Amino acid sequence: MVHSIHICFVLALLCMIVKTQWITEKIVEGIVDRDDDYWVVKTNGLVNPPKFPAYIRFYNTHTRESEYEIDVSRSSQILYYNQPPQIIFLTTGHYWSEGDSYYITLDAGVLYSNEIENSTEYLSPKFWQFQCIRPMYSQE
Repeated sequence: MVHSIHICFVLALLCMIVKTQWITEKIVEGIVDRDDDYWVVKTNGLVNPPKFPAYIRFYNTHTRESEYEIDVSRSSQILYYNQPPQIIFLTTGHYWSEGDSYYITLDAGVLYSNEIENSTEYLSPKFWQFQCIRPMYSQE
């Protein structure tokens, strides 16, 4: 019994020491229009750009090729806000192919970076997916 209490105390202490940050919301996700260009990542902790190259990449799932990328350390197409903590990035001028599906990846350090640690990388094709569909009605 005493041993169990000791283990619980150590685990609770470790949880308080370890800094964790996770993504709380991703906007846009699911279905997008061909010209959607406004993307948001919200987190539970402060955000800041890295001082080294770190990329947000958009991959076409059919070709598995990176179709669009943003170096967050240098791009003017990304904004870091801390009230609430979020990153807003733009893909202005890029058009998604109707009928294709895509996924977004984040390199380590995209969410935050300092002298001690970097945010986690998100490289899985299942992390952030979207599909471009043809509108049912077009205004031509």
